[in-house]
Amino acid sequence: KGIELMVGAKRDPSWGTVLLVGLGGIWVEALGDVQPLPADADAAQIIEALRKLRSANVLAGLRGAPPADIDAVAQVVMAISRLMQTVPELTEIDVNPLMVHAKGQGVVALDALIVV
Repeated sequence: KGIELMVGAKRDPSWGTVLLVGLGGIWVEALGDVQPLPADADAAQIIEALRKLRSANVLAGLRGAPPADIDAVAQVVMAISRLMQTVPELTEIDVNPLMVHAKGQGVVALDALIVV
């Protein structure tokens, strides 16, 4: 059990690399609840972006559920950013869904797309 998020990065010719975080699975298409971030975002900025999502209450622990491990999400997003900076041939990384477990229990990437 957990919460499905999408995390990723896209290299845009005009904007450079943009990181993305949002509600994942089918909900990313249905609700479009996504926040963009600069490529050099740190953990605090990523967590703030997660808190700006319309679905942030789900991550905080809706209806007695435990809060999600957003610290682990931030670590994954920063790792994606480092990968995009290290490998210039990459144009896109999309992890969807990223299953986010309760605080302290980490995350699991269930599916990913890497475009070169």
